Amino acid sequence: MTKEKYIPLDRQFSIISEDQEDLENNESLFSLGHSALKTWADLEGEYRCVILAEAGAGKTEELRSRAKALSKQGRLSFFIRIEDIEQDFYDAFEVGTEDEFNAWLASTEEAWFFLDSVDEARLETPRALELALKQFSKGIKNGAHRMHLYISSRPYSWRPVADRELLNRYLFLAAKKHEDDNTEDNLTQPQSALTVYGMRPLDEERIRCFCEKRSVNDIDELLREIDRASIWSLAQRPLDLDSILSKWRKDKKLGSRLDLLEHSINEQLSDEHNIDRAQRQPLNLEQAHKGAQRLAAAVVMSGQSSINIPDASPDRFGIDAQAVLSDWHPHDVNALLERGVFSDVIYGAVRFRHRDIRALLAAKWFAHLMANGDSRLSIERLFIGEQYGETIIRPRLRSILPWLILWDTNIRNTVLSIDPEVAIEGGDPSKLPLPERKTILKNIVHRIAQDENNSTGGDNSAIAKIADAALTKDALQLIDQYKENDDAIFFLARLVWQGKMTDCVAPLLEIALNPIRGGYARLTSARAVITCGTNEQIQSLWQRLNQSEEKIPRRLLAELIEDAAPTSENIQNILLSVSKLKLSANESFEANGLRRALHQFVTRMPIAANTQIYQTLIHGLIGYLNDPPYIEKSECKISEAHSWLLGVAVHLVERLIEIRHSFSFSEESLSILMMLPLYNSYGGEHFDDYESNLAELIPHWSELNDRLYWACIEQEKIKLLSDPKSEPLTSDWPISWQGHFWAFSTVESFQRLLLFIRSRELENDRSIALSTAFRLYTKLDKPSDMLTKLKASVEHSVTLTNKLDMLIDPPVYEWEKKHKEENERRRKKNDVIQEQKKTSRDAWIADLKSNPERLCNSIHLYFGEVTNDFCWILDEINNERLLAKRSSGSSWTKLIPEFGYEVSSSYRDALMKLWRVYTPSLQSESGIRSNSHPYSLLLALSGLEIETSEHSEFPYHLDESEVLHALRYITWEINGFPSWFESMYRAFPSLVSKAVTQELIWELENAELDLYNRILSSLVFNASWLHEDIAVSLLEWVEAHSNTLQGNNRRDCIQLLISGKSDPNRLASIAKQEIDKSNDLDSVACWFALLVDCDPVNGIPKLEQWLAGFKSEFVGRAAQVFVTALVGESHRSFSVPNVGYFKTPEHLKKLYVLMHKYIPSKEDINRADGGVYSPELRDDAQSARSALFSLLCNMTGFASYAAIKQLIEEHPEPEYRKWMAQQAYKRAMVDGDLELWTVDQFGQFDKNQTVKPATHRQLFDHTVNRLNDLKNWLERGNDSPWRTWKRAEGETEMRTLIAGWLNQNSHGQYTTAQESELANGQRMDIWLHNTSVQSPVPVELKLLDKAWSGPDLCERLRNQLVGDYLREESAVCGVFLLVSQDIEPTKRWSIDGKLVNLKELSGALKTYWLSIAENYPGVQEIEIIIIDLLERERFSNS
Repeated sequence: MTKEKYIPLDRQFSIISEDQEDLENNESLFSLGHSALKTWADLEGEYRCVILAEAGAGKTEELRSRAKALSKQGRLSFFIRIEDIEQDFYDAFEVGTEDEFNAWLASTEEAWFFLDSVDEARLETPRALELALKQFSKGIKNGAHRMHLYISSRPYSWRPVADRELLNRYLFLAAKKHEDDNTEDNLTQPQSALTVYGMRPLDEERIRCFCEKRSVNDIDELLREIDRASIWSLAQRPLDLDSILSKWRKDKKLGSRLDLLEHSINEQLSDEHNIDRAQRQPLNLEQAHKGAQRLAAAVVMSGQSSINIPDASPDRFGIDAQAVLSDWHPHDVNALLERGVFSDVIYGAVRFRHRDIRALLAAKWFAHLMANGDSRLSIERLFIGEQYGETIIRPRLRSILPWLILWDTNIRNTVLSIDPEVAIEGGDPSKLPLPERKTILKNIVHRIAQDENNSTGGDNSAIAKIADAALTKDALQLIDQYKENDDAIFFLARLVWQGKMTDCVAPLLEIALNPIRGGYARLTSARAVITCGTNEQIQSLWQRLNQSEEKIPRRLLAELIEDAAPTSENIQNILLSVSKLKLSANESFEANGLRRALHQFVTRMPIAANTQIYQTLIHGLIGYLNDPPYIEKSECKISEAHSWLLGVAVHLVERLIEIRHSFSFSEESLSILMMLPLYNSYGGEHFDDYESNLAELIPHWSELNDRLYWACIEQEKIKLLSDPKSEPLTSDWPISWQGHFWAFSTVESFQRLLLFIRSRELENDRSIALSTAFRLYTKLDKPSDMLTKLKASVEHSVTLTNKLDMLIDPPVYEWEKKHKEENERRRKKNDVIQEQKKTSRDAWIADLKSNPERLCNSIHLYFGEVTNDFCWILDEINNERLLAKRSSGSSWTKLIPEFGYEVSSSYRDALMKLWRVYTPSLQSESGIRSNSHPYSLLLALSGLEIETSEHSEFPYHLDESEVLHALRYITWEINGFPSWFESMYRAFPSLVSKAVTQELIWELENAELDLYNRILSSLVFNASWLHEDIAVSLLEWVEAHSNTLQGNNRRDCIQLLISGKSDPNRLASIAKQEIDKSNDLDSVACWFALLVDCDPVNGIPKLEQWLAGFKSEFVGRAAQVFVTALVGESHRSFSVPNVGYFKTPEHLKKLYVLMHKYIPSKEDINRADGGVYSPELRDDAQSARSALFSLLCNMTGFASYAAIKQLIEEHPEPEYRKWMAQQAYKRAMVDGDLELWTVDQFGQFDKNQTVKPATHRQLFDHTVNRLNDLKNWLERGNDSPWRTWKRAEGETEMRTLIAGWLNQNSHGQYTTAQESELANGQRMDIWLHNTSVQSPVPVELKLLDKAWSGPDLCERLRNQLVGDYLREESAVCGVFLLVSQDIEPTKRWSIDGKLVNLKELSGALKTYWLSIAENYPGVQEIEIIIIDLLERERFSNS
């Protein structure tokens, strides 16, 4: 079979906003619904588009094929590869020709250009891209405004700021302005038309279409296999989908997830998509696998996703492929990087195209290393570590473990004992033995039930990986065991329906029926019944819900309908269920979901087989739609409660109309067709989940069109009968405006109207038809033959003849005649006025042009005044628009096209004179000033703005008097300060600070005045660069004026003082002073926020005392105001500035507990899915309370971990404690993660499982690895010298043995010394040092046989190892090494009051260290290692 290269799939695109464009690490963006979806048809109307698509997404073929399609439509279009442009622009066209291009340039037509960036191996630098765009812009310069441009790019090669600027620099086109767009930017400068889109992955519908075009057999089964293997992320890209299809054709099945990915890797490394290149650069497949595995592991360990090709620029960000594959020839490295497993070369670098494939390859590298390396323990410690006494899985390598556990039993057992969810987070659990999968399932559910799961293994795709009918019996047992736990059932029910476990349906059916169970447990249980149950079970569920006295949640009904078969039985179920729907706060959202399910149900209904089911459902819906109360009693008689069903009813009728079924003429169908236009005309909700095509279908079916027309007329007649004052209906105007589906718009429909005029029984009906026909005649530009026919049709009726005559020549009443005459008189008068204005304006402009100097030489300027010339020019510039800033008159260049340069420049020079002589008032001089702004002020402000941009030395060319004069203008702008204010401050800081301080202090001292402009607020939000200078004077004023600041002034002053880096001690003193003097609760709470921020040690106890003294009705508000002032309001777009002294684990913990006491979570307002709301104090307070805990959780280090652990015991609300235990564990996990490796370190580890340490932590990890290797050798090694070591006498001899072994196994990564003397005279037993690391890692050695007691060991750990050896700031980790030579099993040590044996001693000492660790914040980690020399003997005996 010949494979068609391009398959039209009507690809979809979504807009990517500028704040989402940084896609370096955002590989999932294109699968998320960030905006309304668009297709090529939508994009073709745009002029500047960037299309981002991942490798393998098919963007090259999309662009090329779109260009070809447009050409076939007769529209000029061109496809060009960017890298070809620079060589020869005219040879770069792959679609379109040079002649077509030149013809387009010479025309006035539009054209479409598609620039593709695929295969950019020669586009080595961003500079090369710039040169290509520059060349392109020169070529299309004369037609750039007529060009629709589409440029493709990889997400990770798109540089949001730089590339936007680059495209706008060379290919800028202004975006079209909307009439209602009056933003400041719109008024001052045009916005770019450039829009960035993401090409969406293929959805299921497009994957199905792709398969059909590829002639794939049994597509439904293939899609089920894709779902089962959880490989949608692969199938969503055409290149990977082709690989999936090749396996499907070859094996007639996809096999396991591992099989499929390995097949894909083999294909891509064999490069079967490009046979020519594979032959040109041959590469052994086994070698390619090993190289790809090594590169994948290097990417993971370095944290850098880009892989630089050989000979790439050395300063590139990314790993050097040649350095990783140092034993490869550069030719082979290049050959490997060109294989399909990698993306195309972008700026000299490639990436792995798929994360799952990268993780699988990296896992294989680690598996090989474990099987063949020298130090298994070193490798295991990369994945599993210990942090703060918690056994953790390192986050950096977690994505590799789901694959690695398939091949390594030891690491599988260890990992799954820590976190069984790892098995289903990726990888392929189906490859694990069935007994192990059963254990994994049991452990996962147990952890969920106990609320212990820390991972995200519970999403649907993860569950799908383990869902297997072979686990049915186990799942059934677990459902019975945890049937009362909603979280466990939520997991198990999804397992059941994804694994098709039919035997598990019965108990889940009962849970779905139980109204007291959680919503998600009921929903997923219902889904399991529907997907796995028998028809009897499904009907039992539905009927029992309908028979129950309990209301049915909308989402549960939507779940039932979603996959329901369109049978008569289910239609009756639906109609009965609708009457039992439960109302909720989230009704609007849930109604949309239910409506969508009903529309899908209607779409599934077989229209040809049995239209009776349509009639039944329509009849039932009509009953609900006619159920009072109505939306509008007399005009819109549609049920208020059930109007959401109207779109579904219309959909049903439309399907009947599509096949022209006779039931379309039924009273029910016509009633529904009349309801929707009426509903819409009365402002009903828009049914956005369904768009009908009735406005096109009905007019094409003339019989239905006309029946509906007369039905609408009859309905209007009935309505008029209820109003005794109404006149008979003789025209269609009362209904024609409602937007009905009927229409008369063609000559053929005109003929039908003529027939109605002659044949309708009632004369009023004939009159109505005449009014409709005459309107159509007018719409079609009054053709004479139509008028003749109209006259002929009314010959039989004098009444109709008279009406037609009136329509042709309507009578003019006296009042109407006078009105027209008055309007005409006004129009003529206005025309005269406008002509006079134009004449006067033209004369004025001509006069100005003849004497432009009259502007800059005006005598009035010297008195700070302006003539009418200036006022009129300002009006010309502003063009009567709403001012966005008062200095808008600075746009003097706008005058040049009409006034000429001489007049424009004279205006410019005049304004630069004006600002120097006009004297704006200061608020401190005039008090409350008027809100009016004289022209002189506006023009003077504009003059300053002009001088800012025109004078290259501004403001340094100004003398002191001019600076002081300019500063008088700073408070006169609309929003904030003039644009030149900051540059003025940079040049003259003391003058600016003095001027600002004068106005600020006056404003604070006159706070009672209702001032229009407040400088304090402007300073806080628009002049952060000035804060430090003015904070000094402001602080002194606040200290001298206690109990003066209130409300916004208090808030803004505090923010400015903090931002200005005021002395926290003085701020704390102010806060204490204000607290003592104020009686206002809100004011005191805000001052407490400042006190706690600056002096939490004293502030928090004082706050506790203050809150404790309140009555219960006031204390809640006091706490809410305090925490909101401290942390900030949730709805504000900026954060509150803090001194931040309270941001320590100890203080945050105290504050969090205190706030939970007075702002209890049980009283929290739940706004989820409740619609739009305005946040109130309680909303902000509960968000601020949660922010305290977030601050704590985001702090690195043991102190944060310890504080969270303490909260588990101290939190006033016990239900929070398990969740907090999870947060503590996450903190330990993040803090215990691996540091990033360099490529050199990776290469060292690849060779001998060691790395040259670059940090103290890495040296510590290395020390622990080596000592554990030593322990393993002595206790388990076949060649263990344990007997020799057992005979060592004293610590000196043992220290020599240990140091000697460490030196022999150093691999050049460290040096070992004994008894090295510190600056304080102390001597370490052993230390490991590396010249690249500032501080060595100390090892404190103790022989347990020397009668060391438990308290002695604790003292040595605390005082010697931690207190002495780790005093240096850069020394943060150490090892406490204990050796047992001949300790009896009965020996016990007392550690912190608990007796422990030798096996328990290490854990007990670690627990003791953790209990005191918060007293040593500079120490990150202490490892306790015990070597038992008798263990080897016991091991041999066993």
